[in-house]
Amino acid sequence: MDPFNFDSGKLKGVEVLYFEDVEVQKVKGNSTSFASMGPLSVLYFKNFDRFVLKLNGWTYPLMRRIPVTSEGKIFSFPASNGFTYRLIFNNPSAESFSNFETILSNNARIGDRKLSASPNDRIVRKTSGHKEGANVAGLIRSGVEKIKEAAKGLTSTKKATVAKKRMMPGSIKKTNYRKSAKATFKKDFFETEQKLTQKFLEHRKGNLNLTQTKEFAELKKTTDKVASTLFLKKEAIEDSILRQKDLIKARNFVADVAEKKGIVESIKQGMTGIRDQVSGMVHREAPKEVTHTEGQQGLVEGMTHYHA
Repeated sequence: MDPFNFDSGKLKGVEVLYFEDVEVQKVKGNSTSFASMGPLSVLYFKNFDRFVLKLNGWTYPLMRRIPVTSEGKIFSFPASNGFTYRLIFNNPSAESFSNFETILSNNARIGDRKLSASPNDRIVRKTSGHKEGANVAGLIRSGVEKIKEAAKGLTSTKKATVAKKRMMPGSIKKTNYRKSAKATFKKDFFETEQKLTQKFLEHRKGNLNLTQTKEFAELKKTTDKVASTLFLKKEAIEDSILRQKDLIKARNFVADVAEKKGIVESIKQGMTGIRDQVSGMVHREAPKEVTHTEGQQGLVEGMTHYHA
């Protein structure tokens, strides 16, 4: 079941798991710089093939290169600038907590389990920021000029004559504002919203992932027919994923053995592609020297299956 916001700039996340009482802290050493308590939603966004943790305004996309440590019902997630997010669960059900651990073990580096390459969410930073900034500056300048032109008529020093007409008390019509006033909200608006909210909460609590232990493949296939959904801003989700990728680079989180093996295989495929190109050129009537740039392009194409 969907919530009540269907803006076009938002993406639907299926609430695979839901925990009512969870605390998140941002710590560094012995100091805590941020803390929040409330319900935790474990959302799956099919658009990006990503699981995202959400607690109030805090969002944390899971990635297979980011190491996560656990101690009982407390999990530690790396953050930027040497900080760590500490997620503390208070009295979760055994089944829902087991399912949460299953999702983590398949989407983060937790324990000794080796994972395959992460899914390709196709999210990259734009490289044309400078040009876009220049265009914005040009639009602002153009807007300022238009405002100046429009304001010329308002800045005249000549005093405009204003014709005042005296109104007699008898000519003023009496208005019954009680009859002319219209309600801003439609009839039964609040009752309808209350019913929808109640239905949404019942659907959320009826999620079988909260009461039954399941395999990861089953959890990933959870649909909005059996679980509630939340709509988050597409731009905000993309930004949070990019921050995680920046974290991976900054902390130099290396890939698992399974991923490294995939890289080597991709490089071999790229070298094979280069040899095929060279072989094809040798048999042509007009041989052409293979440039360094072409060789690099073949290598890059062979590595397209490697993702962060």
